Amino acid sequence: MLERARAEGFPLRAVDPDDPALAAGGWDLLVWDSLLLDRVDPAAARRTILLLHYLPSLDPRLDASARAALQEAERRSLRRADRVLAAGAPVADAARALVPGATVHVCEPGVAPVFLQRRPRAAAGPGDGAPVTRLLTAAHLLPGKGHAHLVDILGDLRELAWHWHVVGDDGVEPALARALRERAGRAGIGSRITWHGALEQAELAGLMARCDLFVFPSLFEAYGTVLAEAAAAGMPVLSTRVGAAGDLVRHGVSGLLVEVGDWGGLAGHLRLLLLEPERLAALRGNADALPVRGWEDAFREFRAICEDTAAPG
Repeated sequence: MLERARAEGFPLRAVDPDDPALAAGGWDLLVWDSLLLDRVDPAAARRTILLLHYLPSLDPRLDASARAALQEAERRSLRRADRVLAAGAPVADAARALVPGATVHVCEPGVAPVFLQRRPRAAAGPGDGAPVTRLLTAAHLLPGKGHAHLVDILGDLRELAWHWHVVGDDGVEPALARALRERAGRAGIGSRITWHGALEQAELAGLMARCDLFVFPSLFEAYGTVLAEAAAAGMPVLSTRVGAAGDLVRHGVSGLLVEVGDWGGLAGHLRLLLLEPERLAALRGNADALPVRGWEDAFREFRAICEDTAAPG
């Protein structure tokens, strides 16, 4: 957003939360990132927007008491903002449920240009031997991303020809990363998984060009930016129906979707695509033709909301 603002001459600048200029700046409008959810300060500006990527209370692992405590803190922060700008419909709906009557807008992210480049597809998999379907998952190694379920599914599909590439930070919960590797070893598929760790966007885009199917077993997403990136790169997608997956992936056309927790359905779709490569090729052909939302579109919506919020009255 900052890059687009500079390109279009829009007076948007970043301010560190500990910068004295924050309190002394006399801002017409402050947009608070939800990473600073507990620090939203309406006194620092005439108008305040809370840019809401995620609500901690949506973590599917929480018990009832922990969720309730987080929701109360979230209500306080949401009430301090004049408007809420959510990165996806699920988060927007959760914010409205927490504070009925709150003014909540949805502004979905755009996709970086690096994912729009159509690179030639390599024909062979790891080792350049028999054809291998190259699967890709990009998500930090966290419990809510569903990696463990996919390990179990692939363990049951080990007789088929596939190789799984996993991109995502493994340092957030290192115990989970170790457990996933051990789980894969016990399932007899450890050598058929490449753990790439965190990658830069250009590296991820290059890997998307070399892989055949994006598999996303996540339990919850506010939007699902990586799904948008995979779709922009022309990848067919097999995903749980999280975030904006229903809009980003056309079920049966550019990919296949299952409900969250339907691991049997995910396994069945994956088996079918591995056994019938012509189905996968058809999905890829359709995915290549879909329109993509760029950052120009996202910034246009963001700017309109900011200008309307800051307007006198």
